[in-house]
Amino acid sequence: MNRRTTPPTAAPTHDAPPAQPAPEAGAVRVVFDARNAMCLLFRAARPHLSVDELSWLSIDGSDYAEALAANAAVVADNIGWLVKGDNGDGTNPRVGSFQSNADVPQLLFHLASVFTQIAGLVNVVGEATVELGERGQS
Repeated sequence: MNRRTTPPTAAPTHDAPPAQPAPEAGAVRVVFDARNAMCLLFRAARPHLSVDELSWLSIDGSDYAEALAANAAVVADNIGWLVKGDNGDGTNPRVGSFQSNADVPQLLFHLASVFTQIAGLVNVVGEATVELGERGQS
């Protein structure tokens, strides 16, 4: 089993191990992230899910994705205003986080991960909704 050589919080580097293929991907390399994992697991579970489970994914998953996206937007907006307000005035140095080439990439990689999770959830919500329609339950 191959494992990442960098901790989850570390920024990806050019020498990071190559992405491993998903079980159904054959020779095609698929990047492992939350979206691809959710999509793979939903494809495998889809025929075995009850109408109630599909409805839960479709309705509650949509609500959760909306809340997650709204929260991510608030966090990004607040950090933007915090950094903008920390401009220093020549006599007072800049203080706070997100000012070095080490801080900002970590934040952006984290936000990208959150948006990838939201994309995966939205995909599952859409697929669950389609499956409900195909079962005549929409």
